Amino acid sequence: MSYPSGNDIITLAEAKTLANIKSPNYDLVLTAQIPGVCRAVENYCKRHFLRNVWTQWVPWQDVLETNDWPINTVYLLGQAMDAVVIKDATNSFSFQVIQPNPQNLLAVPSLVVSSNQTFTTQVFSFATSTTLGALTMAVTAWNSSITFAYQNVAAPTVYANINTLCLRPGVGKTLVVGVDVMNVGSGSSIGSNYIISDDSDRILLSPAMLNGMRGNRAAWGNSGLGYTGSFANIDQVGGYWGPVGYSGDLLIIYDSGYDPANVPQDLKAICANILADTLTITNMPDRAMTQRAHSINFDATTFESAQIGKLIHERYASLLNPFCKMSV
Repeated sequence: MSYPSGNDIITLAEAKTLANIKSPNYDLVLTAQIPGVCRAVENYCKRHFLRNVWTQWVPWQDVLETNDWPINTVYLLGQAMDAVVIKDATNSFSFQVIQPNPQNLLAVPSLVVSSNQTFTTQVFSFATSTTLGALTMAVTAWNSSITFAYQNVAAPTVYANINTLCLRPGVGKTLVVGVDVMNVGSGSSIGSNYIISDDSDRILLSPAMLNGMRGNRAAWGNSGLGYTGSFANIDQVGGYWGPVGYSGDLLIIYDSGYDPANVPQDLKAICANILADTLTITNMPDRAMTQRAHSINFDATTFESAQIGKLIHERYASLLNPFCKMSV
């Protein structure tokens, strides 16, 4: 689930049209600048604009806020549950689950096992070990002193079958997974349990779902931190969901962002003007474009990200603010 490569907010042809750049002389320079400008705009706005599938852990509450938007589809809302306790007979290893997220696109989803004696690491990629069961087999085959003890869970959920991308990132010997409680596995609609609006970064749990949580609070015990009842189906509507006041995390797997052709035109125009400014500021001759004021003194032909960021802050902040991520 890496961020789309080869696609950007704006294409070369769009940039030249929107910024009235007619000469082909600087196509190579502009093409090289487009990814840097797009990433700088995303960094300023604290969001990603291109469509992608994300996994995100959020505190449980009635309204869930995602890092990116507009939300197109919610694939899974998962209750945090202790799935595995790792037992290390030699007490010489530490364990870390790494997952990519919108703020760390380069993270490789994996379980990293580090030796406290030899200071070496072994990486178990989730691209290879796609389920918790496959991960268990890979780790225990590598070192027989490490065992995985699956925790109790009500049927029909089987921890070994859960995708490793549902593991919560963190350090320790307890592996936590987001268990689908929205009845997706049995074929009913997840859409009956949440509401999203157009161009939204908010997921609102439906009244029926909230009522179900209130009605099943006793099944979670007084602490609300673990299952203590005897429901037969963890996917049933209103079953096994965190009760009102539950303080654990929720896993959201969702699709958000724009297809390249549907990126807002105002945003594309801003990116085009930033690209045009990079040409103007570097004093490139013989360009068929509108001359811009030289209010920023940059000499480099290819702008570094910090320089583009400065350009954005000094000239385009007010134009980009409507696209920015705002906290609740």
